[in-house]
Amino acid sequence: MADADAMGEDHTSFIQFEGMPVLSRAALPLHAAAIASSIEDGQARFVNDDYLNAIAAETTTAALELEAAGMWERRDGGYLIVADEMVKIAVDFHERTDRPEAECAQRGEHLPSGGGRESGGWVI
Repeated sequence: MADADAMGEDHTSFIQFEGMPVLSRAALPLHAAAIASSIEDGQARFVNDDYLNAIAAETTTAALELEAAGMWERRDGGYLIVADEMVKIAVDFHERTDRPEAECAQRGEHLPSGGGRESGGWVI
């Protein structure tokens, strides 16, 4: 992992969304990507150290920032995401998109959303 001087402007530029603490422009995308990765790995809310080490960008400072902001808690082997609302939204989205994908895979094809073969909106 790179040191803080090599991280660039993303660690000195900050942003705040309603209901969230002020975060650097490096911490916010890490948080979002880590949530998605934890869901894909089947361990929603747990960010594995191996995941953080595999990212090409510097993650140490951003992870510490998320911990200091109260959004992550250090656990053995990684971090627990304690920002429950964002995780809930991501899990709900993941579940909504998985269902149509599974249906299409089971059928072996995409079908129009109306269930027939006419043109229109497609189930993806």
